[in-house]
Amino acid sequence: MGKKLFIQFGKVVNMFALLMVFQSANSTCVWVFHQPKFPDDAEKYIK
Repeated sequence: MGKKLFIQFGKVVNMFALLMVFQSANSTCVWVFHQPKFPDDAEKYIK
């Protein structure tokens, strides 16, 4: 039972992380003077 719950929790965390990548790939930094370098691996999620 514990291992099954741990695997389901891991899937939820992975989906949340992927949603954050989608969100950050399609938005810009709110600060005017700083736009951090965007990872090359995440560029495929840009619309």
